[in-house]
Amino acid sequence: MRPKAEVTTSRCRTRADLAVYEAPYDEAAGADGKWKRYKAEQTELLAVGRRGDAVLHHMKFVGIPDAVVAQMKASPAWADMEKMAPTLPYDVAVLGDACCRGWSPSGVG
Repeated sequence: MRPKAEVTTSRCRTRADLAVYEAPYDEAAGADGKWKRYKAEQTELLAVGRRGDAVLHHMKFVGIPDAVVAQMKASPAWADMEKMAPTLPYDVAVLGDACCRGWSPSGVG
């Protein structure tokens, strides 16, 4: 069972069926430029069908250590992560150009 979070949407409804995973979050100086590069590179990787590279790119962007990524790539779950790669742009769409500043699940409707 996936972890779920109960949130209130912008329409004042309570949702208990929204899974919230850690989206890229960075408020440091220069984060906007890194975020824009991430979005462009991710779009390019997925456009040419490089799902595994898109997952790897995402993991490195969010700061997962190389040793952990290597273990994940060697696991049977990696194939499922590659299958989910086309959903990575959904994080980008929800977050927009703000790099998550001020974002919270309560704004999801």
